[in-house]
Amino acid sequence: MTDTPGEKRHIGWEYFESLVDEGIPAVEVVKGEPVVQLFTDPAGSRIGVRIAGDWESVPAIPLASIRVRRWDFSPGPGVEISTFNRSLYPDFFAFAMQIADRVQIRHMEVGVAVSDALAAWQELLGRLSILNPDRQVGLLGELWFLEELASRRDWAFATEAWRQDANEEHDFGLPGIDVEVKSTRNESRTHVIGSLTQLKPTENRPLFVLSVQFTHAGAGNGYSLAERSDTVQQHIHNEAPGLVTAFTTRLGLAGWEAAHQNFYTTRFRLRSAPALIAVNASFPVITPALLAPLGVGVSERIVGVEYRVRLDGLGVEAGSVEYADALVATGGV
Repeated sequence: MTDTPGEKRHIGWEYFESLVDEGIPAVEVVKGEPVVQLFTDPAGSRIGVRIAGDWESVPAIPLASIRVRRWDFSPGPGVEISTFNRSLYPDFFAFAMQIADRVQIRHMEVGVAVSDALAAWQELLGRLSILNPDRQVGLLGELWFLEELASRRDWAFATEAWRQDANEEHDFGLPGIDVEVKSTRNESRTHVIGSLTQLKPTENRPLFVLSVQFTHAGAGNGYSLAERSDTVQQHIHNEAPGLVTAFTTRLGLAGWEAAHQNFYTTRFRLRSAPALIAVNASFPVITPALLAPLGVGVSERIVGVEYRVRLDGLGVEAGSVEYADALVATGGV
């Protein structure tokens, strides 16, 4: 677990996220007056903020993922504002901290503080895309392969191979193959496939999946997404400065914004060696061709498919002779 926040008035997101991940119900007090508490429910199923004050003055919040109700402190009433939407947890945490600052530092009434913070955050909450842990490891997996390619060739080769356009079908286009990077925090190589065409080869080019497993790292171990993106960008700046814009563009396609990097301090490390797996007849994949026997009248009505595949024991692991041979033999590097 991350170190406790000590004497700071605010706890940090990384510490609070560790409480959520542990799944144990917890309440953390934000130091000051009136009373402000941050809490997480069992299994991290809900997080919220409780503020002492006139709860009836708090406006309705027109966001489906946010709940407002009375909360009784001792000796007086207050308000509880919470969310069940895990993808909003980092955003909500920042929103709660802004409310705390308004009531404790700027001495606003609770209702005014919530209204003021909501006015500043409502549009942002509707469109802000802070990457959740699964999306963070997804981007970390792509950065791992980017560095792997750079170590085998150079940063110019690696950066140019990384998909630069949202319309491109696969994450990496190498001279002889395409590679789709799939990352997971599971103990098994279980990955989500988001559509019928995500693992469809482009024309006659062989397609491979790179399966990358991550797990949480302790303090001082592993690396965060913020650290890794900065490190890679510095390498590219030093060795292929003309491609820095291409690199930052690709980060943006993955949902990265530099202004959000303070949210990406959770440290991860590889759970196992990444595995390179050919998408061939023995690969578990659902394709339009697989649905064709259902008949046109049925298959054309299936407009979206998301499924999970378990890839343990398939392919060749990074660091092995077979892995290096597979990249070279296919014309990948």
